[in-house]
Amino acid sequence: MPNFLKYLRRESRFQLFAGTLLAVVVGLVTWPLFLHLLDLYDSVVPIRERDALGWVLGVGILSVFVFLLLFLRSCLKKPSSTEVARQVEAANPDLRDMLNCAVELHGKSGRRELTFMEGRVVRLAEEKAGEIVWGEGTRPQPRFWASLLAGLALGGVLSVSSMDSSPLKKTFDSLSDEPGLTLFTTKTASLGETQYPASHEFTRGTEVSVFSDVTRGHRGLKSARIEYETDGGMESMDMISTPTLGRFETVVPPLLDSFRYRVVTPTLESDWEVLEPYDPPSLVHAKWVAEPPAYLKMDTIRHEGFGYLRVPEGSLLSLELHVGESPERVGAFILGDDANLTIESNAPRFFQHGLVLEDEWKGAVRLTDLDAPEREPVDFDKFVIAPIPDEPPLVEITEPAKDLQLPADARLLIEVFAS
Repeated sequence: MPNFLKYLRRESRFQLFAGTLLAVVVGLVTWPLFLHLLDLYDSVVPIRERDALGWVLGVGILSVFVFLLLFLRSCLKKPSSTEVARQVEAANPDLRDMLNCAVELHGKSGRRELTFMEGRVVRLAEEKAGEIVWGEGTRPQPRFWASLLAGLALGGVLSVSSMDSSPLKKTFDSLSDEPGLTLFTTKTASLGETQYPASHEFTRGTEVSVFSDVTRGHRGLKSARIEYETDGGMESMDMISTPTLGRFETVVPPLLDSFRYRVVTPTLESDWEVLEPYDPPSLVHAKWVAEPPAYLKMDTIRHEGFGYLRVPEGSLLSLELHVGESPERVGAFILGDDANLTIESNAPRFFQHGLVLEDEWKGAVRLTDLDAPEREPVDFDKFVIAPIPDEPPLVEITEPAKDLQLPADARLLIEVFAS
């Protein structure tokens, strides 16, 4: 292969290389540029954190598409040896049309033998190959390389600044294991402030507070809304901020039916959660009956409810509990200071316990749902049953206070105090 043809093909490859560099630089610039445009869009229409990865990948694919488009254009516009020869001749007028003719004649030499004059043109082109400045007219001007350097610098600056963009942060956050939104519930105005899961069972009629902890806001701002299902469709309302930074609260109306809800922020949304009401064990009445010892000749003492009650020592004391119809299986217990005891059922929905009262008896009645032991038991007010001591009566003669001597027919006043 003649040297002039090698040089021409080298210059053709160099032009392809320059076009490829241009495609790479444009791709590097468009990637952060598209990210900044996406960040601008996010400031107007917040992008969901779960969708951020798709948006960023879309921007990346678009940048790659721009690069491939320019690279394909460079490949398609890669000049042939004949075209490069014309460019070299345009930069070197003294060559006239010799180089272009030499290329064409070399192509014909494979099909037929060249004439003397044709061979002479090829030989002259080969002799001139060492004298020709091949870069003149074929390679990009210095401003092209300056533009590439400026593009690289611009791409670097834009890339560094885009690392702080909201969509990119959301993408990294979506790939992390740290939750940006957590929920829990409590009983409204409860003293203990026991925290329950976002989906939980509460006794029917309970007011429940739903709390959301927003650890990742939208562009530095934190807010939350609660969406919940109603018979008419879907409703939503803003949650109220609390003194705890990033925590928001909503009080659910008294829980009578299932409450299905979720919490959403401009960029996050929770799963659907459900608050379920249930009927706890209830007490229709609690009756106390005390039978004093027979020798006291006292009437039967009856009392209803709990609290403080005094009965004679040795009385036969019985407690009767009547529980509500729901739930079906109920357990009744008495929580004492020393030990707990189980109250036996003597009839459906009725429980009874009896004892002879010798000492003070203190405790509280507890009802539980035997079919759902994980539910909270129902505790009632404490009771105190105090015995009235059975002691011999005390008799004291207060008058006369000392021994006296009186006539046989005198009248005597005697004053007696008994307790």
